[in-house]
Amino acid sequence: MTTFLNSEGGYEGIDITREVINWCEERYQNYSNFRFYFVDLHNERYNPRGASNASDYRFPFPDNAFDVVFVGSVFTHMVSEDIDNYIAEIARVMKLRGVCLATYFLLDTVSRENIAVGLTSLKFAYEFNSQTCRVDNPDIPEAAIAYDERFLRYLYGKHGLIIERIVHGEWGRKGLVPHWQDEVWSRKLR
Repeated sequence: MTTFLNSEGGYEGIDITREVINWCEERYQNYSNFRFYFVDLHNERYNPRGASNASDYRFPFPDNAFDVVFVGSVFTHMVSEDIDNYIAEIARVMKLRGVCLATYFLLDTVSRENIAVGLTSLKFAYEFNSQTCRVDNPDIPEAAIAYDERFLRYLYGKHGLIIERIVHGEWGRKGLVPHWQDEVWSRKLR
């Protein structure tokens, strides 16, 4: 991004892990249009002592501020009420016709069949939260969560985002490589 964005563009990064933010601030200190924010949100996997809930968090940005939002390997570690709020916040901060790329472990017919016969590296053996998702570890749900595609389509529509394309990763298909997540491409149309 440092070679793509000029002074008219910028990058705003949010994370719940202090060490990640510290690294980014140090690495990109010479780029005044790159800013990073530590947010002390609770997550059983990454920030178990977090002071606030992601379901209540408001992004520190004005409405209609961003052309592009990227959420990489975040929703794979968030429970549904947190995702609901984040999708609402993404819709709020995105400009009309803005694009969002988010990665997930998606549950559809193919991935569910591969889970059932044990062909995925993450087993997602446990139903969680009214069958909207499955988790790999019921004691720490945020370790890895797979979401039902229909549920995500509902959430996106609820918040004014249209899913334009899904690119399935390899975690639940073909080569069954563990960390190739599914891509959900959406756009703000209202």
